[in-house]
Amino acid sequence: MSANQSESFNTGIVTAWQMPHPPVVVPEVGRGREAEVGATLAAMRAASEGIVDSGASSIVIISPHVEAAGGGKTVAINGADTLKGDLGRFGAKGASVSFQGDGDLARSICDEANRSGISAALVRGKYRGGPPVGGAIGGVAAFGIGLDHGTVVPLYFVDEAIKKRGAAYPTLVVISVAYLGNADLYEFGACIARAAGKSGKSVALITSGDLSHKLTVDGPYGFDPAGPEFDRYIVDCMARRDVQKLLGTDEITLERAAQCGFFGLVMLYGALNEIKASGEPRILSYEGVLGVGYAIARLL
Repeated sequence: MSANQSESFNTGIVTAWQMPHPPVVVPEVGRGREAEVGATLAAMRAASEGIVDSGASSIVIISPHVEAAGGGKTVAINGADTLKGDLGRFGAKGASVSFQGDGDLARSICDEANRSGISAALVRGKYRGGPPVGGAIGGVAAFGIGLDHGTVVPLYFVDEAIKKRGAAYPTLVVISVAYLGNADLYEFGACIARAAGKSGKSVALITSGDLSHKLTVDGPYGFDPAGPEFDRYIVDCMARRDVQKLLGTDEITLERAAQCGFFGLVMLYGALNEIKASGEPRILSYEGVLGVGYAIARLL
């Protein structure tokens, strides 16, 4: 266990991060192409070391590629006994992670949500990688049991940092987004914070999401002028912690930008509002060289 972990007595949410999930940034997938997003790679490693150094005993990660429950209208919360996955569908089965699930925290988050009138359900086992919701892009077809790539990519670097630091492994809760309005997603984030605060545990909150997939003509999804504009807008919102501006993002912009990170950010900011978070956010990096926006930011 690292010195920072052994000396940490904070409980509730102790750190919060925006991280992207491009498989190409993982060296076993990129096979040299990760150098094309070198700033993202360096920032993923720095963010992961920050998460480990926070002393968090549990991680809650939100991914847009986890299938929501109830036909997409219910937030799925997974704290199964073992949560593991790999990047085999990207040609790198050896790039894998395995964490013990935090069933107690998952159950507490679900209870808080249901008490608040937010539709949420505990799920176990299968991730089908269903399409992200509300103007998002990048859903993948069914591939059986295992964590989705939106979860595996950030946790790959957290796992790397744990081994580098010789730290203890935190437990894990994985959460989907759902077809809910911004107000309900924001309130769900508050439910995460309340559950974390009552747990007696120190919790790292991560939202995994890419920004626009429409940044360049030669990118995987082509170009829309709304793409670069959206990314500048979201990075500015994070840098200034301008939550009201973020919540005012219109649906047409979300559709045209073809993003997959917005709704997770709404949830994260709901959590930060609940704990009255302060301090200066820090944007570690932003890149869009492959036609997709990758932003890494410490938000708490």
